[in-house]
Amino acid sequence: IDLNVWQDINASAHAPRTGAMIYDAWKRATGTSLDGVIFVGQGTVAHLVAAGGAISVRGNSLNGNNIADFLAKGIYAKYPDVGTKNAVVTEVMAKLFSNLTKKALDTTAFFNSLAKEKTGDRLVAWASDADLQQTLVDEHVAGVVSSHMGPVVQVTVNNAGGNKLEAYAHVYANYTQGECGQLTFDGYYARKSSTVIRVTNSAPKKGLPAYVTTRLDDDFGLAPRPKGSNRELISVYGPVGADATAFYVNGKKYYASEALDQGHPVWVFDIELQPGETKALKVTFVEPIADAQSTVFTQAPSLIPPVMFNPVRSVVNAGPQCSAHK
Repeated sequence: IDLNVWQDINASAHAPRTGAMIYDAWKRATGTSLDGVIFVGQGTVAHLVAAGGAISVRGNSLNGNNIADFLAKGIYAKYPDVGTKNAVVTEVMAKLFSNLTKKALDTTAFFNSLAKEKTGDRLVAWASDADLQQTLVDEHVAGVVSSHMGPVVQVTVNNAGGNKLEAYAHVYANYTQGECGQLTFDGYYARKSSTVIRVTNSAPKKGLPAYVTTRLDDDFGLAPRPKGSNRELISVYGPVGADATAFYVNGKKYYASEALDQGHPVWVFDIELQPGETKALKVTFVEPIADAQSTVFTQAPSLIPPVMFNPVRSVVNAGPQCSAHK
């Protein structure tokens, strides 16, 4: 892929695929290889600064308490010129990794920062070396979307406006298992279930820099686009083998596109959010309760929330244990 085509990078929740894409694009562009890719957001950077110590860049005194907000919001107001902003980010990261590699780490501050997580961020890593990659998978930091059957739902949020408004996005996700006695399209014993996602755009209508509020999705819809409005792609990864039965936005029937990733059906809501607006998305589906050999799944249902700047509240409502019959 062309790394300048940013829409391609996060299309899949399966991080190893994105890591391999970046590796391939880097190698073709530079002729050199990468050892791997580490995906970090502002929350992870805050933990690393806590471990490595405070840093100062162009008069900005940054520590584990203020760097997340600086990188998510403050930097755009202070440096509206894109080139200058990028240079500041580069200098911040250079000093951060210099501290991490040359100074004694403050492990107490690091673990205290982890314990007081203020964001919905989480670190993900991919390695080009197969053995190291397997270690990352075993340590549950590889961002793998498992292809195994079972009651697992995952939600992702991708900014389709091409701006910096994700710092103002707030997400709630709910996965509820329902009645048994169903069959999927492929004939698996199944149950009814649903996932609800509420997305709020808390961006103000004025006061934000133009670089933050820009809209690059010029071909989308006819909704008004005042400052602070945004477009989001909300993807729901249903359990492997599940079939969607209906989609809703704010209680009204809605069209969601459907895809397949790692064996999971993926239902994508393409929504517009005005400043201060909340939309409730819902997908109802039937999900297998047993595999092809009629072996019933016994693991507890789980919901993997999206990686966000703001903390994500997620709720799982487990249903009664089903048996393998219609």
